[in-house]
Amino acid sequence: MRLRVLNYPWHIGHQYELHRLPHRFFLLVGDGFRRWNFRSRPLRPNVEFLPADRVSDWRAFDLAILHFDEEVLDPPAGQPYPFRRLLERLEVPIIAICHGPAPFLAGPGGEASPGGAVTIDETRRSAIVGMVGDKALVVTNSLQAAREWRFARARTIWHGLDPDEYPRSSYERKVLTIVNSLARKPLYQGHRLYKEATAGLPCDYLGKDPAAEFRRVSPPRPIGSPWRLLWNAADLLGGDGDAARGAPGLRRAISNGYGRAHFRAYRDLIGRYSIYFNPTRLSPMPRSRLEGLFCGLALVTTRHHDVDQWLEDGVTGFSADDAATLRGRLGELCDDPGLCRRLGEAGRQMARERFHVRHYLKAWEDTIEEVLDTRR
Repeated sequence: MRLRVLNYPWHIGHQYELHRLPHRFFLLVGDGFRRWNFRSRPLRPNVEFLPADRVSDWRAFDLAILHFDEEVLDPPAGQPYPFRRLLERLEVPIIAICHGPAPFLAGPGGEASPGGAVTIDETRRSAIVGMVGDKALVVTNSLQAAREWRFARARTIWHGLDPDEYPRSSYERKVLTIVNSLARKPLYQGHRLYKEATAGLPCDYLGKDPAAEFRRVSPPRPIGSPWRLLWNAADLLGGDGDAARGAPGLRRAISNGYGRAHFRAYRDLIGRYSIYFNPTRLSPMPRSRLEGLFCGLALVTTRHHDVDQWLEDGVTGFSADDAATLRGRLGELCDDPGLCRRLGEAGRQMARERFHVRHYLKAWEDTIEEVLDTRR
C-alpha cells in the first residue's frame, strides 16, 4: 500500500535516501520549519512541499516521520525545531528519527572533562525520553546511540547509499574531512583531536570553521553549469520560497537540475581524494564517512558508534581514538599510495555490501509495517 507520509526538511542527505521508499512524502514548509537545501540534494518525484498553514486535517496522513536530536529541548538560535509541537498535535502513527547522541556534559571549552570521559546528561536524557514516551517509535543511527538513549520503543537503522552514485576515486589529493562545524560542538565533532592528528599533514577540511584554523577547501560548485543561471532566473520570476521551487513542471525541473549539478560536484570533490579522516566522537554514523568509503578512500576513523562492528582494523580501514595513533596512520597512508589504494578498495567493497541502500530500505519497510500493525 502506498502511504501518505508527513515529513519535514531536516537532514537532507538522509532524507534523499529515505524518500526512495515507495510512498508519497509531504514535506511541511513555512514559518517554524527548515528549508530544503537544493545545493545538497534534488527532490525525488514522490515528494512534494506542503505549507503547514494550509493543512486543514492533520489526520489525512497514514504516518508521520519526525526528526529531532539531543538539542531538542534547547535549540540553537535561529534553528526551527518543530518536533515537539507535532508530537503533541498528531494522532497518526509516528516514527521519530533521532539524529544525535544522548545529551552529554562537556568540560571547559566544550571538550571532554579531565581524563577524557564523556558523561551523559541524565537530566536532559530522561526529559527527552519522557517527552517522547510511547508516542513514537524512535529510529537511531547507531546501536550505541540506542543503548545510551534508552527510549521506550526504538530501532537502529544504519545509513545506506546507492553504489552507482559514488564512482571510484582518482586519488589525486591526500586527506579529506567533511564536518559541518568542528568548533560549534567540539567534543561531538572531535575538534581538538582533528587539530592534533592533522597538524602539518596534507589534510583538507570541508566545513564552516575558519580557514585560518584549518586547510579549508571551498564548498563544491558546478562551475560553468547553466543550471545556476536558470535557478537564479526562476527565483527572480517565480519567487524563492520552498513551495515555488518545488512546484510541478518546469520550475521543479530547474530546481532538481540545480540540485543534481551540486550533488555531482560534491561527489566529484570526494572522488579526488585518497584518504578520509573521521575525527568525530559522538556523531552516530557520519554520512560523509560512508561516502568516502563508497568512493574507495582509505578510511582513518575514531572507534565510536558501532565502528568495531563493521570495520576490520588494518584490512578495511584504520581505527583508533588517540591523536598519536591516528596521526601515524594518516602519515603512513600519505607516504604509501599502494597501501592507500589497497585499503581503500577493501573498504569500498565492504561498504558497498554492508551499507547498500537496499538494506536500509528493507529495514525501513519492516519498521513502518511494525508501527502500522501496532496501531491497527
